Amino acid sequence: KNIYMPVVNKALVKSVMAQCKELGKKFYFFSIDPKERTENYNPLASGGVSTKVDRIMTALKLDKEGAAGFFSGEQRTAFTAVLKGLIETGKNVNFKTVFGLLKDSAFLDSLGVDEKDVKGLVSAIGNIAEFPMINEDGIDLQQIMDEGSVVYFNLRPQISSQVAQAIGRMLMVDFKFW
Repeated sequence: KNIYMPVVNKALVKSVMAQCKELGKKFYFFSIDPKERTENYNPLASGGVSTKVDRIMTALKLDKEGAAGFFSGEQRTAFTAVLKGLIETGKNVNFKTVFGLLKDSAFLDSLGVDEKDVKGLVSAIGNIAEFPMINEDGIDLQQIMDEGSVVYFNLRPQISSQVAQAIGRMLMVDFKFW
């Protein structure tokens, strides 16, 4: 079974690691705490463009209802164009790269994307782009689930509650998908 434990308890982590070793299962540890040794987890590494857009729009609470829904739709359309453009460049798809391209006027112009349509994304993604452990490929949730491995996500809201919540929401989107 896959295990998700939201609170760090070093004795529990060591116990789970020992049980994984005993059962021949892989154990992965992810943390947003830069002081901890962690696996990388790039939430943008898997899925198609629409899946990535959904994951980010949901995780960063950018999908709005009512009158704000129009702007959410514009943001979603712009973000879809940016991700498609990024994939075409062959660059690694991660928050740091996306953040850089969202601020690149020439790139946005080449896609026909208006800078005002991505202002909310720039603000929301800027916080996450600073965390190196979510900008490199590493933990593949689909692979972990397929092989029956265990992953411990130490989201540490005291480090950044916004990033911890966003990663938690992205994980929930991914778990619903699988």
